[in-house]
Amino acid sequence: MNLSEKKGMRMYSKGRLLILSVSALFVAYAVVGGMLGTVEDARVKTLKELKLFSDVVSKIQSDYVDTPDLNKTLAGALQGLTDALDSYCSYVPASSVPGVKNRKERFKADIGAAMAKRYGYGYVVAVLSGGPAEAAGLRSGDIIESIDGKHTAELSLAEMESLLVGPQDSQVQLIIIRTRNTEPTKISVNRKVPDFPAVQAKVLESDIGYLKIPAFTHGIASEASAKLRMLLSGKPSGLILDLRGSGFGDYDEAMKVADLFLPAGKTMATLKVRKEKVKDYISTGAAVDFSTPAVVLTSAGTSGPAELFAAALKENNRARLVGEKTSGTGSLQQSLELEDGSLLILTTHLFYTPAGSSIENKNLRKAGIQPDEKVPDESFVTNFYYQNPNLTGDEQYNRLLAEVEKLQLQRAVELVRKSLKKAA
Repeated sequence: MNLSEKKGMRMYSKGRLLILSVSALFVAYAVVGGMLGTVEDARVKTLKELKLFSDVVSKIQSDYVDTPDLNKTLAGALQGLTDALDSYCSYVPASSVPGVKNRKERFKADIGAAMAKRYGYGYVVAVLSGGPAEAAGLRSGDIIESIDGKHTAELSLAEMESLLVGPQDSQVQLIIIRTRNTEPTKISVNRKVPDFPAVQAKVLESDIGYLKIPAFTHGIASEASAKLRMLLSGKPSGLILDLRGSGFGDYDEAMKVADLFLPAGKTMATLKVRKEKVKDYISTGAAVDFSTPAVVLTSAGTSGPAELFAAALKENNRARLVGEKTSGTGSLQQSLELEDGSLLILTTHLFYTPAGSSIENKNLRKAGIQPDEKVPDESFVTNFYYQNPNLTGDEQYNRLLAEVEKLQLQRAVELVRKSLKKAA
């Protein structure tokens, strides 16, 4: 056998190994699909996709202009496969798994940002109030082009998240892409062990209770209950519940807080697997208050558990929502280890609102919870930029954010007053 034939045999064997690796991924995907109730359809579809993939690999081997790096090609194909599913699925190659696991086990400090993979890049869903990401100027909606020089287009979500954790007080370098900025922005962020802010409670205009829930972390329901009772002891005319920027925590904890505002027997949310009901969250009747007029404030950074809470109150006609459409995050993921040591992270459960809508959607325009009243409207934002031509960068953004938050709060107060007049 000559050298050319030997090389061809090596390439053929490598190609077969790659196809077998992809087969394992598709089989895992089919097994999950089978467990979720669509066995035959999943098998048929998997076989067709596997045949197509095999044909593509064969054509690359035989007809590509140069000798292809099939391992790299495979990793890219599998990453593309999971990226196409939704913003929270990941494929981690076997070579990267030890590093990802090691960093997440060794380090507890991070930048305080909830991440997704959108538009092919890292995407900032929400930033922790008072956290290092917020202090560095990172904001909801930022697209992260690179993390410490590594392009996020070439990374899975799991790999990105592992790069953001590290030793306490260490720094990570980010390159950010933003709307209205002609050039990418370089940001250096310190890593800190997360310190979640407490629930804030105060009285506005002498008779309106204000409760800000920055995150739905463990134990927040008890804290929210105590502070809500404190506000109610003053017999407020109305309540404003501020969820702007709240993008962290636990879904069960969010449902416990929603239970504080609803009478018994109300559906607060539903957890489903492939549209098959797994669990209903029903209010227990342990409400602290279910009659005081209430308004919920939301922003684009309102995410995950906070979205579930907002939908529970909105769709049970307990509160009106004012602000911006929420981020569209409402799912649970499961990690599956494949035979070659690689890791597949799949979305397995979706949360649905009381009206039956999924909070998450592949079409991002349909994802999230729409407010009853959008504040600000487009004309407000346009006028701001027109009236402040000399402001640039962070100064421009911070001024706009302050004015938007002030406007939203004013509108919430107006709606509470309006509800009182109707009741009278």
